[in-house]
Amino acid sequence: NCTSLKTVLIDGENPYYYLENNAVYSADKKTLYALLGQATDYVLPASVNNVDIKAFFLARKLKNIQVASGNTTYKAVGGHLYSADGKTMIAFAQGQNLVEFTTIAGVTTIQSGCFYGGTLEKIIFSDDVKLISMGAMYEMNKLQNISYKSGTTLQEEAVMDTEGVTYTER
Repeated sequence: NCTSLKTVLIDGENPYYYLENNAVYSADKKTLYALLGQATDYVLPASVNNVDIKAFFLARKLKNIQVASGNTTYKAVGGHLYSADGKTMIAFAQGQNLVEFTTIAGVTTIQSGCFYGGTLEKIIFSDDVKLISMGAMYEMNKLQNISYKSGTTLQEEAVMDTEGVTYTER
C-alpha cells in the first residue's frame, strides 16, 4: 500500500502505460489504473471507458471526481464516480471526510472497492441498491454501521478488513 509514494516515472516509449497528471492509464488512455499522489480534484478524461477497481485506492485526499465532457461511460454526482446510467457507484471520494453517506436514488450496484479506506462511520444504501459487491467496503477502520433494504444481496466479504460493523436491514 504505497500511500507515501511521491513519484512515478513511466518511459514515454512504454507500449502499455501512460502517465499524465499523476494518473496511470493504459497506453491508449482508455483505462485508468491508478490516481497517484495527494490530488484533491481529478477529471476523468473523455477517452476513459474502463476504471480499474483499485484506481482510487491511493487517492485518500480526493475530494472531487469530475468527468470530462464527451465521456459516455461515466458521470460524477456530488464528487463521486458512477456509471453513465447512474446504476453503478464506482468510487467514493474519500477526501470529503464525511461521517455518514447515503447512496443516491437509482443506484442498483455498489462496485468492488467503491468505499476503500474511507472515513465513513455509517453508509445508508438507498432502497434501489440490489447488489453490494465483494470488497465494496474495504479497510474502513471507522465504519460502524451499514443500512440496506431487505432483499439486498451482500456478496461474500462485501465488508473486508473492517471490524465491528453492525448491519441494519430495513
